[in-house]
Amino acid sequence: MWQLYVLGSLFASAGESVVDKVAFATDRKVDSTVATFWRLVLFTVCTIAIGLCGYFGGLQFLFAPVIWIVGIASIVNSLFYTYLLRHIEVLGIGAMSYLAPFLFLAIDANVLHTSFSPEAISGIILMVLGGFAFAIDGKTHHFNRSWSPVVWVMFLYSALYIGIEGYAFKYAHATYGIGSTGFCASYGVVMVLGLLVLILAQGKSKILFVRASRKYIPRIIVSKALDAIATILWTQALVFAAVSQVSAMESLEPLVLFIATFLAQDVLRMRVEEKFGRGRLKWKATAIALLVLGGVLMS
Repeated sequence: MWQLYVLGSLFASAGESVVDKVAFATDRKVDSTVATFWRLVLFTVCTIAIGLCGYFGGLQFLFAPVIWIVGIASIVNSLFYTYLLRHIEVLGIGAMSYLAPFLFLAIDANVLHTSFSPEAISGIILMVLGGFAFAIDGKTHHFNRSWSPVVWVMFLYSALYIGIEGYAFKYAHATYGIGSTGFCASYGVVMVLGLLVLILAQGKSKILFVRASRKYIPRIIVSKALDAIATILWTQALVFAAVSQVSAMESLEPLVLFIATFLAQDVLRMRVEEKFGRGRLKWKATAIALLVLGGVLMS
């Protein structure tokens, strides 16, 4: 059951990343903080709309300290995501999930005393290695030059954030009985309020509705609807599985992202700014094989 939720989340997340990248590649004039703000606003609106439909526990708001912690941490993660969209290829965005399973496996095994079979552990390792291979240029076998130390710090933070969100949801679900939709909607409100305060403090309120911002908003409506679906499905999977297991399956994201990016760029002729070549395709095929084998061992 939980595997289906994660797979649904991966497909929605891949669509989100491609559309977000296209939005920036089409017009880079929009301010990064403002772009992040509008993405958070639309994410929250879409999440609330899903909650009003009564899916996954319906709409239930909670503003306990754990929600504020997740909301503030998510603001930082969202700003980092905007930076990554501007500076690296879309397939590299999936790299933020590569570091997480190692961290969460240790936490689940040593702190929460969750037991895993040798096959499951081997699957996690293979999936992480397969996903990590996408961070390496298949032609030169070197890390992409755009992956500066700043980018690696952002990836590390993103891995830590996945843990913060995952374990926070498990705590909130067990303590307050809140469902995945209510949890996402609640910290979404915190994100919007927090980033609005930051924009006002930076004196950027005047550029919230300038032409570049107005053009950016309709381009990301679909991506934020997909973002809301992906996040809700991901948290719903955590109701039935450990954080490390869910996070490990997310290492399949490069495969899903590759398919979505190829279709968008080579079939639909959208501007995604992704590099494809014969040598790189062979390298990615090997990485995909590791991901598939790891998924079989995990199931």
